Amino acid sequence: MLQAGRFLCLFVAAVCLLGQSCQDLSKGEYNYNIDKPSPNGVYRVSIESRAIKVKSSNRYSEQVRVQFFKERQIVHSFVWENSDQYELSFRDTAPVIEWIDNNTLRMGLDRSDQSFYDELILSNNTNEVLSHMEISYGRFESFDVFDLTPKSQITLRASPGFKPDGTSNSYLGYGGLTRSGKKFVGTLKQKERTSRSDGPFRFSITITESDLR
Repeated sequence: MLQAGRFLCLFVAAVCLLGQSCQDLSKGEYNYNIDKPSPNGVYRVSIESRAIKVKSSNRYSEQVRVQFFKERQIVHSFVWENSDQYELSFRDTAPVIEWIDNNTLRMGLDRSDQSFYDELILSNNTNEVLSHMEISYGRFESFDVFDLTPKSQITLRASPGFKPDGTSNSYLGYGGLTRSGKKFVGTLKQKERTSRSDGPFRFSITITESDLR
């Protein structure tokens, strides 16, 4: 399962956006804490992120802890530390943290400037409940889906993430865990999009019995 690796790819290995300073950790100490229940109150995400000054230096280190709950039980969690002054901080790569459904959380950038969305079609073709699934699209967008029932399907609307040169997101990674403890992981890739005129992409993410380990 991707677990912390997905977040390291999405939030830690992010490169500087064109024309944007990436020296966020040079700005000083801060606390960025989020605690958001899902609309029906069953699930909850808790994020504790802070930058603290490294002793005997002018550098800062960012420490992040993310926890996902189902009622009082922790479904998934990870802890991460970033001491690279030239990487975007967690709060800059995920200023938007929102429940888009009772069991689906989105984290990433504001996407109000996007002219359309790509579709990520997630199908559970197994006989098991997928207790938690993580999907990373491009560098700055992720989805967490909880308790996807057998033979069900949902569609996520993801940002193309257009860059100044007209290119955009074209790959995604995913991983998860069934209620019985079986794991699955995978990646998908589309052709390179050269401009907005190429239109939206559609990814079909289908989890079958043969994917479970």
